[in-house]
Amino acid sequence: MANWCETYLTFQSNGSEAGNQALADFHNKLSCIALNTKCIDLEGHWINTLWEQDVEDYIMSKIDSLKGKSINANKRGYIDYMTDINNHTFDVVCYDAWMPNVDFWYILTTALYPQGLIEILYQATEPGCDVFLTNDRGLLPRYHMNVSIEGITNLLNFPGMFNQQLSYGPFMYLANQDGIQIYQDYKCNYADRKVLRKFNKIDYCQDFDGDENEILSQFEDSGLGWFSSLNNAIESLNANGAEILQDEFEFEEIHPDQAFFIDKKSEED
Repeated sequence: MANWCETYLTFQSNGSEAGNQALADFHNKLSCIALNTKCIDLEGHWINTLWEQDVEDYIMSKIDSLKGKSINANKRGYIDYMTDINNHTFDVVCYDAWMPNVDFWYILTTALYPQGLIEILYQATEPGCDVFLTNDRGLLPRYHMNVSIEGITNLLNFPGMFNQQLSYGPFMYLANQDGIQIYQDYKCNYADRKVLRKFNKIDYCQDFDGDENEILSQFEDSGLGWFSSLNNAIESLNANGAEILQDEFEFEEIHPDQAFFIDKKSEED
């Protein structure tokens, strides 16, 4: 089963009247496809996922010179959500197997409109495959951090995670359930194949994404505490029993294969 790479795509006009018209036309085409495949209702609410293959099939059928052709890019992915146009920009959230599929969108927009009318910015994340990529220099430096805390003993080192007004004696009420996992564990005598004791275990695991200030704000809002810097946060959290995994986004341009299109029959073969 694939790990799904989450990609935020921003389509924006180059600022010209032709660019604005191209952007509006592209957004309208995607909306039409979503309506035809029953991915959005008549009021524009997303109720299902739109597969990239459906997008290609629709677009290719509208361009005579590309009938019988297929985009030379992986299409094992889908659109989960699309925004309306705002200030000559709209966003798409999509998921692809293992890696981002921004080549697909670049080739698609270039096939429909003169190159440069629509610009694409993306941010892709798939921690399992160590994918943290963007072509938006304005986002950098940007980080992805995972914080995990095992057991109630370590969780008690973070009083901000508990509702102090409701907590008393041995009863501690978590102020925020995000990231909290409660499950049943067992202490066993494996030699005699006996379960000696059943008990509930509580862990915390949460992802944080953003620049340094954004992540520090997220830490504070989640009850982990206030910190003056990421280095200070990592040092303090580790000292109190948390485990931190940190990754930094890398800059990567969109660079599709030179052969944008291939015969659809050869792809099927």
